[in-house]
Amino acid sequence: DHDVVLTLTDGIETILQPFTITVFPLGYANEPPVFTSVPDTSAVEDDDYSYTLVAGDVNEDDELTFAAQALPDWLGFDSATQILTGTPTNNDVGDHDVVLTVSDGFAIVNQEFTITVENTNDSPVFTSTPTTSAIEDEEYSYTTTASDIDVGDSLTFSAQTLPVWLEFDSATQTLSGTPTNNDVGDHDVVLTVSDGFAIVNQEFTITVENTNDSPVFTSTPTTSAIEDEEYSYTTTASDIDVGDSLTFSAQTLPDWLGFNGTTATISGTAFNEHVGTYAVVLAVSDGFVTVNQEFTITVENTNDLPEFTSTPLTSAIQDVDYSYQATFVDIDVGDILSISG
Repeated sequence: DHDVVLTLTDGIETILQPFTITVFPLGYANEPPVFTSVPDTSAVEDDDYSYTLVAGDVNEDDELTFAAQALPDWLGFDSATQILTGTPTNNDVGDHDVVLTVSDGFAIVNQEFTITVENTNDSPVFTSTPTTSAIEDEEYSYTTTASDIDVGDSLTFSAQTLPVWLEFDSATQTLSGTPTNNDVGDHDVVLTVSDGFAIVNQEFTITVENTNDSPVFTSTPTTSAIEDEEYSYTTTASDIDVGDSLTFSAQTLPDWLGFNGTTATISGTAFNEHVGTYAVVLAVSDGFVTVNQEFTITVENTNDLPEFTSTPLTSAIQDVDYSYQATFVDIDVGDILSISG
């Protein structure tokens, strides 16, 4: 070997070109290098691929250099270690041409081969975000969507865990239902999607918010009363909303009745002048809604005795006419009175 350095100058800058001339003996014949390694022509999606190049040269003094002429973008080649490495993804499934080279400085030899990347099943992925809140007495609906990067995979949906107020339609991939007061609170849901190989869960919690429910009267009013006898009716009501406090009141009452808000009782005694029908309106409130109980009380007549309204003369004189005109009344309308002595 003989080192040579040439210089080039324009009078200001100087550039060097160093190189080595190798002088071979008369009759020297170069033999090209030969690849001695067999390439790995298969790879698996998402798995590391590695192939180490090895080559030989019968010319013992030849120095070999390796390079990659054609590579897919998922592969890299380290010329120092002569290793071809990379990890293919789903997008790389299929065939990929590779051309590697080895040179002894005189001849370049190619190693050409094709790497086939085999598909590995990729799990499907949910692409929809679940609705995690619902309102009592209002319809809830959530339609699931998912994708799979494996071409040709068919996805099926199902529900593994559902509260009783929800139903899942696998054809439309829709979760729907209407919660009631009993469903107020948190409910765990587990939906699944499968590509026939892998099953993926979507787990979430739906919180049902309370809507105020109106109170309901649970007592039946007494709609008849009898003159001169005490009438009493105690109202009762319920509210399915836990914690609601109920208050009772009287909106409309006849004057012979009174209302006790503490006991929620109306009571009183009707007299003869009260015989007839009377509208009554009671109310119960939970602090948000007021509900009325409207009914009519019929006061039935009880017979009242007639009364003398005259005062008899209790003295008479011998041989003088005695006369006393009796008068009387009956407060029962329509009664016919007769008197006898």
